[in-house]
Amino acid sequence: MKVLDKYSNKTIGTIDLDDRIIIEQKLQQATDFYQNYKLSDSQTRKKYIEVIISCLKAHKNKLVELISQETGKPIFYAKSELDRSIRTAELGLKYFNKTAIQELDIDLKDTSFKESFYRRFPVGIVFGISPFNFPLNLALHKIIPAIASGNVILIKPSPYTPLTLDFLVKEINQTVPKGLVTITHCSNENAEFIVKHPKTNLISFTGSDQVGWHIKSLVPKKKVILELGGNAAVYIDESAELTGLATKIAKATTLFAGQICISTQRIFVHEHIYEDFKEALIAAFKQVTSGNPIDNVTNSPLIDEVHLRRLLDWIKEAEDSGGKILVGGQAQSTQPPILAPTLIEGGSSSIKLFTEEAFGPVGVLNAVRDYEAGAYQINNSKYGLQAGVFTTSAKVKDYMFDHLDVGGVIINGIPGFRKDEMPYGGIKDSGFGREGILYAMEEMTEIKLCIR
Repeated sequence: MKVLDKYSNKTIGTIDLDDRIIIEQKLQQATDFYQNYKLSDSQTRKKYIEVIISCLKAHKNKLVELISQETGKPIFYAKSELDRSIRTAELGLKYFNKTAIQELDIDLKDTSFKESFYRRFPVGIVFGISPFNFPLNLALHKIIPAIASGNVILIKPSPYTPLTLDFLVKEINQTVPKGLVTITHCSNENAEFIVKHPKTNLISFTGSDQVGWHIKSLVPKKKVILELGGNAAVYIDESAELTGLATKIAKATTLFAGQICISTQRIFVHEHIYEDFKEALIAAFKQVTSGNPIDNVTNSPLIDEVHLRRLLDWIKEAEDSGGKILVGGQAQSTQPPILAPTLIEGGSSSIKLFTEEAFGPVGVLNAVRDYEAGAYQINNSKYGLQAGVFTTSAKVKDYMFDHLDVGGVIINGIPGFRKDEMPYGGIKDSGFGREGILYAMEEMTEIKLCIR
């Protein structure tokens, strides 16, 4: 399988796909290693995480180059992903002891028992499926908690962006035992085979809601963590501090061509400040730079031309429904596939740019009468990942936190805000379970009680 540079369209590498014989061998190797590893002490787990950190630091330049080439990500943002990846791995060192015995405060005085405690035990083999947009960091959000909690992991990267993780895993496996971290490149059919395989004990999937819920339907009795999509919204209150805010929103919508599951997509503005903010936002969108990732532009290529054609169809649907294109709305280039930063006003609430995940540099702007109407519109979605609220009102802050149906509310920040230690995940069609190293470790373990 050829892997392409997303800007030049040149081949930058090839990957061999695993057949079922190879997959069975990899699963058996993971199973064999797990039998000893599951009861390993915390220092052993720490040692393996330190190997990963060393590999990340030793190959920074190579990893940044691969990330940028195979995703089309601007260089500055690829460097940011590498830095975050190191931080993610270092969090494993912070939390690797969290599976230790925890004493319980249970009243045993009228019993023959003397003590009560519990401990978290690993589930076994984790099958991780990671997306194209953060091929290093989001894979490590599966690998690190798996290792830190005593599991082993088989990880499948996106076929769009397999080279970054393939390089890292090969480097890791020069030092750690075979079976701890195993990578597979395979067809969707064989990925389903692994999902349903009796040797895999937990599935951790990051990607589209359609694929995620399909995976869950295949294994209703197996533990599944789903970190899925969204059409993230912001509400801008009449009390908000507006200095620089339009520029911030434009960047939050168009960075990396909007190919982030918490990119700003729906923008709701209090009617009292709507017209002034609209003009500022139009100007900000017009200032967004597009083009070659090595030039550190904001709006880089889409992952492929299919995504570009889909977005152009959705923009036309919005326009046909009464929406007004304020900025952009057309392809800046088809090869590489670059959509001009696009801002649309209004349109039917049933258009796909309002109801689905765009995964493109497109924002839909609407006025609302007040913060309660803003909350209603944000909640008027099948998704519930994160939302941003800009306000200086304590009343509005509290109301939004209490009433927004999302996994995270970012007050005076964009919905795309994420730190790798925070609990991250969504509700409704955006999935269930939480990532963030400590929280993923909890998902990847089972509590076992002991009374004695």
